[in-house]
Amino acid sequence: SDMHIGTNFETNWYQQEVHERIIKSVLNFVVHNGKEIKDLVVLGDWFELWNYPPEATIPSLEEIFRRQLGLFDRTKDQRNFIDAMEAITGSLRYINGDHDMQVSLVQVNELLSSKTDKRILPGHGDDLEKQALANTYYQKKWGVG
Repeated sequence: SDMHIGTNFETNWYQQEVHERIIKSVLNFVVHNGKEIKDLVVLGDWFELWNYPPEATIPSLEEIFRRQLGLFDRTKDQRNFIDAMEAITGSLRYINGDHDMQVSLVQVNELLSSKTDKRILPGHGDDLEKQALANTYYQKKWGVG
């Protein structure tokens, strides 16, 4: 992952005019190969909620989605997260990073599924699923934390 998708603020690593076409090429692969994908893991920092100057307001996930419609809304080319998530027949796992620690998989699903009549996050239980575990290496079962 490490996409750091934000609002195109100058301190964001992700800049739409540079990086959108790169991410769309990956999404195109997922759309066309979704039936063969057993597990898709989105590693940390899918979103950028940290790298903004002090005078800027940290955006909500909803704001990031609104600013990045080429990725988070249906597009004619089908190279977007909605079509990609619908194409996957296996499971999707989302592991938070330090820049998107407070984002839950449930929240991502709510925003994406509001644009489709399908339940798009594959491989998960009912709508009451627990949010994705952040920093799973801190779990006590491994003797840390």
